[in-house]
Amino acid sequence: MKKLIFTFLLLLGLHPTFAQKSEIDSLKYQLNIAKHDTSRALILAQISYDIRNSNIDTSLLYAQKALNLAQKIKFSKAEIRALNNLGFYYRVTGDLPKALNYQITALEIAEKSGYLYDIAVTSYLIGIIYLDLKDYDKAINNYQNRALKIFERLGNKERQRVVWLNIAVGYRLNNQQQLSFNALQKVRALIDNTTPKENIAFYFSELGSTQVALGNHQIGLETQKKAASIYQDMNNLRRLSTVYNAIALDFDKLNQVDSSSFYAQKGLLTAESISFKREILIASKLLAKNFELKESKMAVKYYKIAMKTNDELYGITNVLKLQRVVFEEQEKQRKAELEQINTKNRLKQYALLSGLGVLFLIGFILYRNYQNQKKVNAELDRSLSQLKSTQAQLIQKEKLASLGELTAGIAHEIQNPLNFVNNFSELSMELIEEIKSPLTPDGGMKDGEKVDMELLEDVVVNLEKINHHGKRASSIVSNMLEHSRASTGERMLTDINKLADEYLRLSYHGMRAKNKGFSADYELIADENLLPLNVVPQDMGRVLLNLINNAFDAVSQRQNLQGLEDLTGLFAAKVIVSTSQTDKQIIIKVQDNGAGIPESIKAKIFQPFFTTKPTGEGTGLGLSLAYDIITKGHGGVIEVESIEGEGTTFVVKLPITDKS
Repeated sequence: MKKLIFTFLLLLGLHPTFAQKSEIDSLKYQLNIAKHDTSRALILAQISYDIRNSNIDTSLLYAQKALNLAQKIKFSKAEIRALNNLGFYYRVTGDLPKALNYQITALEIAEKSGYLYDIAVTSYLIGIIYLDLKDYDKAINNYQNRALKIFERLGNKERQRVVWLNIAVGYRLNNQQQLSFNALQKVRALIDNTTPKENIAFYFSELGSTQVALGNHQIGLETQKKAASIYQDMNNLRRLSTVYNAIALDFDKLNQVDSSSFYAQKGLLTAESISFKREILIASKLLAKNFELKESKMAVKYYKIAMKTNDELYGITNVLKLQRVVFEEQEKQRKAELEQINTKNRLKQYALLSGLGVLFLIGFILYRNYQNQKKVNAELDRSLSQLKSTQAQLIQKEKLASLGELTAGIAHEIQNPLNFVNNFSELSMELIEEIKSPLTPDGGMKDGEKVDMELLEDVVVNLEKINHHGKRASSIVSNMLEHSRASTGERMLTDINKLADEYLRLSYHGMRAKNKGFSADYELIADENLLPLNVVPQDMGRVLLNLINNAFDAVSQRQNLQGLEDLTGLFAAKVIVSTSQTDKQIIIKVQDNGAGIPESIKAKIFQPFFTTKPTGEGTGLGLSLAYDIITKGHGGVIEVESIEGEGTTFVVKLPITDKS
């Protein structure tokens, strides 16, 4: 096995390749000098294809431009390739109905135009979607085999390799490991010194997974890691996330939980960077399982990601759309088959002059169609029932999720120091140009001129400001990373004023990010003499963020209820966070002038799963978790004061210990 890997790596090293960026730059240059719209449409489609694995969103933009131009000039070849790229984008990002729709449209155009190569490519891409849908027989028999026959007819070895690799994937996922291994032997026979890196990495990845499935764990993992290394060098993020998850699943089979979680986290981060829904779901489900017994908060976090992604991929609305697309495709195939049969029937009628035979054949066709329609209707009813059951389970699991959301306000907060850095760096560049003006090319001084020392001082001042605001941006990112990490449970001396200030501003801008029309005043009234307090910073940050988010939600709801008063200025939404200190306690208050809490439910707000928000917008665990963190985790007290119609104040009291 090691000898085989060495041979392929040698082939990889001998293969003359260019960096992806150089290829893209070359295509962009060709795009700028292209004289004909047909050439421009094909180049736009090619750029979209080349960056699909590393920059999926930009790939979408180029695909849309290619499609618009191709349809405008009625150029079917570029239209097919643009549609295939759009189908690829929506498959990766989780909209399988839209992906399949684009691919079927591309196939219809290719068949009408008689483009054999594009028929094969599109059939192959449709087969991959059916692999995602776990319809392995249809993926292999209807589409991959059709594509393979055309590529063999055209003598296209590169495409034959890719199709055989996907056939191997289908057999492996369908637990037909020996057939998968046989398909990989076909791939191996087609590999030579012209094989692209991506094909070799794909071969290593699939060979590794098949070896693990056959019980050869050490060889399989070694081969998969080699594939990951190649994909990482190529910046092929889509394939890299797939390999990381495959390695994680293989370690899971070996009950090596830490190694499984390590690669699953890498797979999740890589997949999230390009919104690859299928791999996000695989990684988050595995991480949720791995953390279930070790750390419940992390398990809940990953369960929530898995449920959200599962709903996006296989939610009832999405699946019904998918069923409709599949049904329409089947109906088109059925009509095509009927047309072929009718043509044959007419030929038989002319040849045999037998009306009785024609009537019998038509009766048989109608009976078969009736039976097929009954089967389709029964399958749709069964699928709808299963989907309703799944939807109910997902809603119930969502009610049990207990992880607070990380605010989106960081985008606004970090922009200010970055603006300062950019502005002062530009000014410094201009000052340096002025300083250089009296210098000769060899570094000497021109006659009678001197270096302006004041300009040098200005450069120093600018660099100090750049350094200051750079550290400010770094501090914001550091604080947000601290919040997003799981709590270690370790206490440390913490500046409560600074913590409150960060989360007040981040909560406000997060609210603004979710609701563009929202506006409110907010203020921090800080006790400047406040002692540092010995707390768990991540836990205390979660408490503050939850309380402040609730305060902004409350004033937002009152704004919505009192829209007329807002217009006349009678209601000014405001949230105030204040800190103070007594001999034995530090007190934090979060006050809003929202609608207040009715007396009838005030006693229930700290109970687990109690929420006044609509289903799907709240878990009912935020205040319950905050209560546990303050009372059980820090020995403090959390209270609520509210007057219905006037506002609410949450009061947190934390004891000052000897270590504070």
